[in-house]
Amino acid sequence: MSEYPVGKGYVSALVVHENAPDNKAAMWAVGPDMNNVSDFRFYVAGSWQSIYVLFNIAHVGPAAPADLTKLWYDTSVVPDPVYKIYDAVSTVWIQLDQLYPIHVGAAAPGDTRKIWQKPLGSTFELFKYNSVTTTWDNMLKVPSVEISGTVTINDKTYDQKILWSQQAGLVTVKIDPGVPVDFSVVVERNANGRLMITATGGVKINGVADATVEIEFPFSSVWIRAYAANSFKIEGQII
Repeated sequence: MSEYPVGKGYVSALVVHENAPDNKAAMWAVGPDMNNVSDFRFYVAGSWQSIYVLFNIAHVGPAAPADLTKLWYDTSVVPDPVYKIYDAVSTVWIQLDQLYPIHVGAAAPGDTRKIWQKPLGSTFELFKYNSVTTTWDNMLKVPSVEISGTVTINDKTYDQKILWSQQAGLVTVKIDPGVPVDFSVVVERNANGRLMITATGGVKINGVADATVEIEFPFSSVWIRAYAANSFKIEGQII
């Protein structure tokens, strides 16, 4: 695995432990071992934050997001930040448990205004009713896409999602010019096949134009982020 300096914006290691690691440049897999991981966390803005928040619909910070459709993880509430949602009727941000009563149970509530807390083993999932699709949307689930063959990134289609592959053969993620700044995606390799990430048209990966890198180990992941126009950082386990 490549070694990167701590505190320089790179993920320097994957640490599997039930307690937070001292290395704040690591990705923390919460659990006793890789077969029993409950969460993945990054150290961001002074605290360990779940990947399910960082790469989901949630906005993290002390100030409300401009996008009123987003779930807001309000860090100004100390010591325990809270999730808030915008109430368009009263035009204010309200904590989830104060907007409408939370329904706890295995079955969805009849009142679709409620937030549904569904038990999931020793943890839970949160759902909000989508009146457009008439389905319950998991508010904490990271959107993911299974990939095989070649996947081309040239717009925001895969922004803030997880691309994962269980293919034994070669899988290529190609980055074309024109991807917007602040685009980010996680790429997971869940098999022994080769997973290549390549750039075209002068796009730079970690400072090198038209570079190609490979996720080296099976059952590992990297974070791809556009920090400037046609300039990407890939952080994690790569060659």
